[in-house]
Amino acid sequence: MQRIPLYVCALVVSAAFAAASSPANAAVILLDDFNRATQPSALLGSTPNTGGTWTITGTSVVNPLTVNGSVLPMANTGQDAFSAFSQSVPNAVGNLLITSADINVTSIGAGLVGDYFMNLSDPPATNTTAFFQRLFIRPSGAGFQIGLLDTSGGTTTYGSAVLNFGQAYNVDVAWTFVAGPTNDTFAVTVDNLPYLTHNWTSPTAEPAQISSFNLRQGGGAAAPVLTVDNVQVDATIVIPEPASLALITLGALARSLIGLCLTPSPSRTSAVLTTVGTAVFCGDSPRISAIELDKHPFGALPYI
Repeated sequence: MQRIPLYVCALVVSAAFAAASSPANAAVILLDDFNRATQPSALLGSTPNTGGTWTITGTSVVNPLTVNGSVLPMANTGQDAFSAFSQSVPNAVGNLLITSADINVTSIGAGLVGDYFMNLSDPPATNTTAFFQRLFIRPSGAGFQIGLLDTSGGTTTYGSAVLNFGQAYNVDVAWTFVAGPTNDTFAVTVDNLPYLTHNWTSPTAEPAQISSFNLRQGGGAAAPVLTVDNVQVDATIVIPEPASLALITLGALARSLIGLCLTPSPSRTSAVLTTVGTAVFCGDSPRISAIELDKHPFGALPYI
């Protein structure tokens, strides 16, 4: 019977363990507190604490975005702007985007349907119209409600709680990437309390990546008048490990090697593959773990 080095079995099964849990990199990819020591009053052309230079979206120069004190007032129509993330975020399973801002809504047209005032987009370096994760405000009773729309063609989901005009709120939007098209999920919290959840509703599939943050001064009376402060986007990005990539590349070969490992041989009396952590035991052969492989030259390892 052909003899297979024991380290092959250990390597293949260890790769399976690595593929199950890859490390993730968490980073702030955009931040602007509008309160830097060198903060200019004009938003366009300024550089946030983290992220790319604020650049005009579209062509309107009405109501130019202008920092006042340490907050950014926004009218219900006028100039829009975007800032590119310090790094783009791929739409991949395990990745997560959290967008945060402090808002204080002054008014919105009574009886109107509302409008969105901030969103994410891709690509980062053009006056894009591909807008995602649109955050809406609409009037409700004596106050307002916050809503979220994934992108054009979908349905906006609004929270049920009515919020107060003239009161500051911290709003967070968590975008979770899910395998397959048109099924990503969103969760909105207000002052750290759950406010609404939203599933992708547009027939247009999610973008391959997200790369910038946008501020939008609405389309008229239906849009809110508000101030925005402490804009921040955090990303958690899964880092593929070489072992998991190797497992994908080997494919059927890996399964065949495990099968050979389970084949009885004269050197052992059983054909049982046992794993404890990353250690792999083939029957009653000498026990060699994946962690120990670098301590032994491959040629010196036992065979099965």
